[in-house]
Amino acid sequence: MAGRRVTRKWEVFAGRNRFWCDGRLMTAPQPGVFLLTLALICGTSALHFAFDAPFLAARVSPALPAAGAALLAA
Repeated sequence: MAGRRVTRKWEVFAGRNRFWCDGRLMTAPQPGVFLLTLALICGTSALHFAFDAPFLAARVSPALPAAGAALLAA
């Protein structure tokens, strides 16, 4: 019983999607689309925290950049 391997659902998935990190991440067949999306999200978030977040923290409330960071991390 210890030598029997459990087949995961993502291993028998009939689609053309690619699975990474033991089935925790599913991407399209073209990895470039995923990398482009990831770069755009990280780039715009970095610009927000570099330029907008200090202004919002100083003039409005430090809770706004903290809420943005919490939403990005979630």
